[in-house]
Amino acid sequence: MKQTRQPDHLASSLTDLMTSLMVIFVLLLVARLNNQAGMRAAAAAELEHRLGRYTQQSGQQVSVGRAKEDPNTIVINIPNTLLNFDSQDYRLKPAGQQFLESNIPAWAGILCAADIRPNIDTVVVEGHADQTRWQGSSFEESKEKNLTLSQQRSMAVVGRSLDILKTQPAARDCFLEKLSATGRGEEEPADPEHPDSERNRRVVFKIRLRPELVGDVEESLKRTVRP
Repeated sequence: MKQTRQPDHLASSLTDLMTSLMVIFVLLLVARLNNQAGMRAAAAAELEHRLGRYTQQSGQQVSVGRAKEDPNTIVINIPNTLLNFDSQDYRLKPAGQQFLESNIPAWAGILCAADIRPNIDTVVVEGHADQTRWQGSSFEESKEKNLTLSQQRSMAVVGRSLDILKTQPAARDCFLEKLSATGRGEEEPADPEHPDSERNRRVVFKIRLRPELVGDVEESLKRTVRP
């Protein structure tokens, strides 16, 4: 009569146990990701709601919405009618400074609220330029100058915003932690049919919610699953 060898039986039991543990681990990770995704979507909706409500109550001609490329990015589009940049200039005039003084503290208060701040990854301030050509410059040179100009506009808004928050150190530190500036030049025009339109001369705040922890999950799986 043939008997099953004890080591084979133990190896089989151990394999079954590891498989079961692995299945449980994967299910827990999936549940965690689903929970995080739901929390992130809820945070994005709440942030959009608060910013939109403030904009409506303050009567500002600012649009608040979602980025086309990422539903977890909230966009505040500030037209040049409010910032008042002259063509081919990045300096904020009194009207633009007044707009920021009136709104930046409220925006910082919303973004730095205890239930919102942990969900925010970055606040990117994008400067934009129209396609007005620079005198004596080629097409490519003008495009490069407009890119630099858009970067200077974003930096002007960031710098003025941080100055405004000097009297509120906690809000300023929170804002500074998340804040960055960049320029988009002539890209993504608001009025593509009229390249020189003032509408293309603007600044956009893009508030990006924290990404899902897919990378962490992958690393956890790699550490758990051994060949």
